[in-house]
Amino acid sequence: SLGIGLAASAIAVSIGLLVGGVDGFVGGKVDFFLMRLIDLIMSMPAFFIILLLVVMLEPGVWVVITVISLFSWTAPARVFRSQILTVKQRDFVLAAHCLGVHRRRIFIRHLLPHVLPLVVVYLALNVPNTIFAEASLSFLGLGVPQPTPSWGSMIQDGFAYYRAATWIAFFPGVTNALAVVSINL
Repeated sequence: SLGIGLAASAIAVSIGLLVGGVDGFVGGKVDFFLMRLIDLIMSMPAFFIILLLVVMLEPGVWVVITVISLFSWTAPARVFRSQILTVKQRDFVLAAHCLGVHRRRIFIRHLLPHVLPLVVVYLALNVPNTIFAEASLSFLGLGVPQPTPSWGSMIQDGFAYYRAATWIAFFPGVTNALAVVSINL
């Protein structure tokens, strides 16, 4: 669960940084098209589409990571875009443009360092969501396959015995909740 949460969050934040950075830096028609794409993806019920895609594909670790990542990059992309739009108007970036510095160098050298603190924050905020999504998929039997341990599948396995042995489902659930809360804090 932790590995899937970290991997899916890293991929989602990387996609969000790439899309949001390019979107904010280039602007114009590219900005309009990418913002409408993000609006479209954010308007869909993500968890139900994740369920549908995992059912259509064969459930596995990389399928779960990929599908969760596909629907987790939109919010970071919007935040990174807005930060790029703000920093792009500062004097040191305008001076670099006036000096004839190549656009790619301006992006990498002047804009990305101002976005990196947001990347760390969004990575920390996105990990609990992906852990919860993976646990939910595993609880429904659509997450990682059975020999691989997952908190969701442990809760599902203990759910049949909740009257006789409550602790079988209780401790994986508490551990999942503590992990999510501790990462948030």
